[in-house]
Amino acid sequence: MENNGLLSRLIYTIIFIFIYSIIKPIIIIITILQFVHVFVKSEKQPYLLDIGHSLAQYSYEIISFLTFNSEEIPFPFSSWPN
Repeated sequence: MENNGLLSRLIYTIIFIFIYSIIKPIIIIITILQFVHVFVKSEKQPYLLDIGHSLAQYSYEIISFLTFNSEEIPFPFSSWPN
């Protein structure tokens, strides 16, 4: 990897470390909300399931990029994961 490419990778890495640090508390909040919902209603909340799954996929893409297992730059520089 040439120096120019490595420098741009460093900038993306800093951006995605910051984004990942924001995602972690959101996942914790979703986990707590889902647990409370299941405790009260005895059923999972589909909306929270969808958000949780989507954020899990996004987190996976970020971690794959940060650990050099993927060269694809995650959202917002590509599409949101399905």
